[in-house]
Amino acid sequence: MRPPKKKAHRPTPLLLATIVACGAMPGTGRAEEAAAAAIALPEISVTARKRQENPRDVPLSLTVVDGQTLEDARIDSSEDLFRSVPNMMSNDLGDSRATYYTIRGIGPVTQPLGPDDSSVVTYVDGIPQPFFGSDLIYLDIDRAEVLRGPQGTLYGRNSAAGAINITTRKPGTEPEFSLRGEIGGDGTRSIQGVASGPLVPGRLAARLALKQWSADGYVPNLYGSDRGDHRNFAGRGSLVLTPSDRTTVTLGLAGESNKQNPVGWVLRQQADYPEQASTVNKVDRRSAGAALTVAHDFGWGTLTSATGANRVVNELLTDDHEGKAFSALFGLPVAFFQPQTDFSDWTETETSFNQEFRLNSAASSMVSWVAGLNYAHSHLDTRYTNQSAFFASTNGTRDVDLTANSASAFGEVTVPVMARLKATGGLRFNHDWKRYASTFTGNGFPGTVAGFRQSGDLTYNYVTGRASLAYDITDTSNIYATVSRGYKAGGFPRFPTDAAFGQATAPYKSATYWTYELGSKNEFLGGRARLTLAGFFTKARNEQLYAYNPRTATFQPANVDVRSYGFEAEGALRVTSGLDLLGGFGYTVSDLENVAASLSATTGAASGNATPNVPRMNASLALQYRGDGAAIGLPSRFGTLGRLEVQHQGHRYADVGSQTLLKGYQLVNARVGVELENADLYLFANNLFDRKYATQGNHLGPNVDAVLPARGRVIGVGAGVRF
Repeated sequence: MRPPKKKAHRPTPLLLATIVACGAMPGTGRAEEAAAAAIALPEISVTARKRQENPRDVPLSLTVVDGQTLEDARIDSSEDLFRSVPNMMSNDLGDSRATYYTIRGIGPVTQPLGPDDSSVVTYVDGIPQPFFGSDLIYLDIDRAEVLRGPQGTLYGRNSAAGAINITTRKPGTEPEFSLRGEIGGDGTRSIQGVASGPLVPGRLAARLALKQWSADGYVPNLYGSDRGDHRNFAGRGSLVLTPSDRTTVTLGLAGESNKQNPVGWVLRQQADYPEQASTVNKVDRRSAGAALTVAHDFGWGTLTSATGANRVVNELLTDDHEGKAFSALFGLPVAFFQPQTDFSDWTETETSFNQEFRLNSAASSMVSWVAGLNYAHSHLDTRYTNQSAFFASTNGTRDVDLTANSASAFGEVTVPVMARLKATGGLRFNHDWKRYASTFTGNGFPGTVAGFRQSGDLTYNYVTGRASLAYDITDTSNIYATVSRGYKAGGFPRFPTDAAFGQATAPYKSATYWTYELGSKNEFLGGRARLTLAGFFTKARNEQLYAYNPRTATFQPANVDVRSYGFEAEGALRVTSGLDLLGGFGYTVSDLENVAASLSATTGAASGNATPNVPRMNASLALQYRGDGAAIGLPSRFGTLGRLEVQHQGHRYADVGSQTLLKGYQLVNARVGVELENADLYLFANNLFDRKYATQGNHLGPNVDAVLPARGRVIGVGAGVRF
């Protein structure tokens, strides 16, 4: 049953303030605009369409966060980023290995069936990242772009809902060194260093960034240390060679190590919430990647070759039946489940390779175009060992080998139709072929087979594309209309549940998407104010669903249709020199459609139920001041930085049966400090008012809900030096 309509839709002061901040921007005359230009917002550019351009010229909804804002707001990952992006959600199972994203209510309905079942692809410097490595530590980032709506035309597979396009910082012509450290509550500690500069002046430059980031656990555990601690390390390096004025060669290397004791599921209906009772919960993720980009400017156009390879290894050992939750579910004492009666011992190795050749028109060309060829390969090699005292399907060892290949040709062109009116059209032709092989080895649990093998091959041919019209009302305001077609190829799930019973696992179907978008992008007050608006309607057919069956405590692949509609608005206003007001608001209605009766009987899913983990509303509002310290009585050599941000996430259901409601929440984050030319010192607070909320949920049975509690308030101090 859904929450009362009035409760789910009631405006909050934050939402009203966001609308006012973004919408109350009056027009001005030329004299006023000329005066305002002296304190205009900084110009930004994006590569959303594989070329540098002003985001106002891109006929699709997108959010751009530059590197300085990422630092000021202390955004360290996509997990942090999504709360500042309208209509974006981040979902995980308590650890970074299986994080996935949805945009505008579109994406895997519960969790991805496999590494090629993502609907939001993450690109770093033009290279798609593996699914198991998409939750990156944000290290030395120049810009993060979130593109909403199907992006298959230019970004290929796994982008039916959108894409995250990240550009890292590159070495400059001058030496640069910096060191930054933070320490705070919950054992929060981080240190980051950057060194950059020329090796051969005018020809070769290098950059290296390193970061260590850790925190202690925050969820008490009856049978061991507190859950939720992590120890992360990341490194990123780049070499830029310019053998001529027209040719640039960039080599990038990156690696991460993430050691975590994730929270896991916690029983919500308990007096000691969020206490947990589990013996082991460990995840160790290691990733490495390399990218080589060669670009040559012919004058009339630029030829680019982008080559990338990535490898991610996940090792996890988890107690699958948390004692308190399963005590409530089965009516047995908590101690019955200790030591662990059910556990998973998994190893997953995902490797990927991507090669793209792309030709772009010159920036000055009246007709803008891009055309290219792409080949993508991914391979997942897993060993899943499970033991369960209750459920036959989660016993035995499964060795699974999944290979996916994709070859595609794509192109997009923008042409002037008449004065102030431009038309854009693009297509991508894709050929995917996949191979699957799995072996099940039983452990003697009653009802399971001693062994079972399955293999298969799948082939898919499909077309994605988009078309748009954009009209410039003035030189700084436009309206546009875009229609896009997305596609997500079918495949085999990475965990063959039915193998325990000697039954073959059927492949899941391909999903198709049509999105219709109408928007407007505007600048006012001589560049001091920006406002973007977009409304959308999306129809998804055969969206993949990993449905949890409470009767057997297993997940089964299925398909449902999804309908999604809503709008987003973003605005920025430079109130006066150094004082900025930034806001974003998203509204999404996303519902399930055409749910099969068999699926409804086992999961409670029904047509009209809300798509899980999609709030109706999310919003953010930030006020930031960076200016002269003399204004508050400091010596003139000091500068000041103050930032206050409020983030809102609305109510959402955690399951397809709309049985577990996760309440909405508001977070307040703050930062205040002083800055010198080569140093800064600041205080920070995340979740200043210690808001208690859950990020995920799972309906286990009547009055038994398991959730993932989020970290509470963290207050700390940071300092940095630059030389």
